[in-house]
Amino acid sequence: MTLSMTLNLRARHYSKLNISKTVKDRDSYNDRLEHLGLMCLHTRRIRSDLIDTYKIINSIYNVKTELFFDYDQSSRRGHSKKLFKIRSRLDIRKFAFSDRIVDRWNSLSEYCVTCNSINCFKSPIWSKLEPETT
Repeated sequence: MTLSMTLNLRARHYSKLNISKTVKDRDSYNDRLEHLGLMCLHTRRIRSDLIDTYKIINSIYNVKTELFFDYDQSSRRGHSKKLFKIRSRLDIRKFAFSDRIVDRWNSLSEYCVTCNSINCFKSPIWSKLEPETT
């Protein structure tokens, strides 16, 4: 993530935080977000990571998939685009994009990962992440 992307993400978070403060009848941050129909920062990051993973795997982004992910070659349960998680002992690798998203991606349904369009992919993601906003 570049510096400009990080600053943009922080600016959006703070603007939503300021908007949420205008709701006076709610005490906690999560209550205000729920009242306004917004997701918390953690959930938004997960959602955007899943969308980026979809774009990388389906060649919407012009990058090589092999640079980020390895496909799971075994015949275990799950969908057809299951990713292999490489063991990592260093924190810098554990928290990298390609490592932190693998478990979430592998937990998605077959219908979700084989969608034809990005908009078709986003709606099941939204419903899957909705309970995590609290």
